[in-house]
Amino acid sequence: MGHFYLKDGTPFYEVPYAGKRQGTRSATITDAKKVNAYPSVTTIIDSAAKPALTNWIVEQNILSALTNPKITKDMPIKEIMSLIKADAREQSIAAADEGTAIHDAIEAYFKEDYVPMKYQATVKAVVDLLEEKCGEQDWEAERWFACNDGYGGKIDLISPHWVIDFKTKDGDLSDVKGWDEHLMQLCAYDKGTSYDAVHPWRRKANVMVSRTEPGRVAWVEWNDFEEHDRAWNMFTSLLNYWHEQKRYFPHK
Repeated sequence: MGHFYLKDGTPFYEVPYAGKRQGTRSATITDAKKVNAYPSVTTIIDSAAKPALTNWIVEQNILSALTNPKITKDMPIKEIMSLIKADAREQSIAAADEGTAIHDAIEAYFKEDYVPMKYQATVKAVVDLLEEKCGEQDWEAERWFACNDGYGGKIDLISPHWVIDFKTKDGDLSDVKGWDEHLMQLCAYDKGTSYDAVHPWRRKANVMVSRTEPGRVAWVEWNDFEEHDRAWNMFTSLLNYWHEQKRYFPHK
């Protein structure tokens, strides 16, 4: 499905149902074409395979197969498969919902709103880590943008010197590492908001946040600026691929 942004950066996530039906639904590319909306950075990156995510999904299905109490020996294979898929899907939705709640709590802190008690330890750990690594910054949380290259996005945290994206995962984060898609996302955010030919890159980092261990966070900084160039080239290749695949060029 994906997310879209209008040319002024305003999110274009939902549209009203047609006819007399009340409410809204997620915007599709057909809807985006009607208003010339740009695809999001994550929509573009999703054009490429994500081995780590794929492995996690496979693991969830395996765990469901091994632990689902509804499965019996004499149950038809198709029914077993349906149960496994449904259970694994529930786990994925629960993980995504918890990740969204953590992002919302961090955003609330930076916008001086109420942070739920459940997430206060996690938010404090994130803030302390940012102060340690970045020093005092003029942070802007959840900044929307769209750029003339034909994409838009919403940035978790940005300053004149840094671009930060939060990633949530289970566990104690002892084996945490960054992936190509993480740096592609950060570079696309950086280029999409401002580009200075003399100082072409802000500093970039992912703050990894545990969904299962409150207050556990980890830092992944992308220090190699040659890698920034490589990541940007990969992103623009996917961007061109997406525009050609969809036959949709809102920036031209």
